Amino acid sequence: MPEPDAELRAVLIPVGGESLLLPAAVVVEITGFVEARPVPEAPPWLVGTLSWRRLAIPLVDFGRALGRLASPVPGHRAVVLRILDGNTERRGFYALRAAATPRVLRVTAELVHSLAQPPGVPPYVAARVSMGAGEAALIPDLDRLQQAVLDAWPADTDR
Repeated sequence: MPEPDAELRAVLIPVGGESLLLPAAVVVEITGFVEARPVPEAPPWLVGTLSWRRLAIPLVDFGRALGRLASPVPGHRAVVLRILDGNTERRGFYALRAAATPRVLRVTAELVHSLAQPPGVPPYVAARVSMGAGEAALIPDLDRLQQAVLDAWPADTDR
């Protein structure tokens, strides 16, 4: 169990009218957005593939994964995440589309408080937390999201 004064570096990512709170350790890079190439027969939340460091990686719209309609935002970013299950290098990354520039912050147990989960928690959400000052965030279920990305992204996608 972590000590009460322990800190975790985290990234707060605005997506689909919500904010995602992720440990900084899974974030590889925050990039300016590059148009994604569509993936045939992909679920609506897998908006396409983008080229990053000479790799083709899937781009996820978390707002769509929550069941919200797409609302492209000018100037959005791509947040490249590391898949933590030991996949090959080519399939070891994916990106989340961010509606604005993510914020890096230090999170403590005193700052984050779990909120009651309403019935029908959206897919790919592990918890909803309050971060004080009226700010709430979603903690994604990264294992479930990563598996969905790997299942939906064709293995032969190379660009």
